[in-house]
Amino acid sequence: MITAIIGIGSPFGEDQAGWDAVDALAGEAWVQARLAAGTLVLEKLDRPGMALLDHLRGHAHVILIDAVLSTEHCPGTWLALPREELALLAFPASSHGIGVAEALAMGETLGMLPEKLEIWGIVVPELC
Repeated sequence: MITAIIGIGSPFGEDQAGWDAVDALAGEAWVQARLAAGTLVLEKLDRPGMALLDHLRGHAHVILIDAVLSTEHCPGTWLALPREELALLAFPASSHGIGVAEALAMGETLGMLPEKLEIWGIVVPELC
């Protein structure tokens, strides 16, 4: 099974949190071993919108990592985000246009989601 870990963000401010997480993982020995074995793919996407679905294709397991805002958690906290609850969270729509929640909803409708999908948010103080 090939797993893809995808950091979503942009080159602006705190919105780089998903990219920073992928960069940190890339330095881990277990990640390097899985990359060498061809069982893991790391990607960083700049506000992909609906193009996110193209990056999910062909992977049985996908882990998405993105910056999130939260008034209940301290910055730096990792949150497991159930896909069905994404639409309930308050994300600033302007930085991503069509966001992760909308792209995944379309992917579900089209039957394009991987067998196993995990979504992780990293709480940031503010998004640019």
